[in-house]
Amino acid sequence: SYRFEIKPYILITPIQNLRPIIWAVWINYRKTFSLPTAATLSKRRQYLPNKKQVIGKPLVINGRQLSLSLAIRAGDFVFLTGQIPFKDGKPMTDGTIEDQTHAVLNEIKNTLAEANCQFSDVVKTMVWLTDRADFPGFNTIYAEYFPDDPPTRSAVVNDLLVDVRIEIEFTAYKPL
Repeated sequence: SYRFEIKPYILITPIQNLRPIIWAVWINYRKTFSLPTAATLSKRRQYLPNKKQVIGKPLVINGRQLSLSLAIRAGDFVFLTGQIPFKDGKPMTDGTIEDQTHAVLNEIKNTLAEANCQFSDVVKTMVWLTDRADFPGFNTIYAEYFPDDPPTRSAVVNDLLVDVRIEIEFTAYKPL
């Protein structure tokens, strides 16, 4: 018969075999690189605010102030709320998809500028269209604003809360 016996004081696992090596690496790491001090961390906090920063003025449509921010900077990212085309300070309910796409992208350009960003800083867009047939016209105008290295994009067909043909939401990346 086969008998298997384990004595706890003899048992050596692979992790236990690595402990002296891990400890030696840690000691050498500590000698080579110093850990940040409280003073160093305090200096970093001056340049890396841990609070979000609201960008832009409150959004007012038809005399009613909406409960949202036009854009928020959080660290190195800038998040723009879904924006619709405006004409003379009111939602643009007429015009072709090309006209509305130009209008909304120009609104977004202004918002990006308030955050010290450009279209080249945009990393993600989300597009809502009210009609599937509008996609080719939208895509043609959109490509004019992103001729090189376009951002990632999602697009869906959906009803919108305002009687417009398009809404676009952007996320930009711009290190402080």
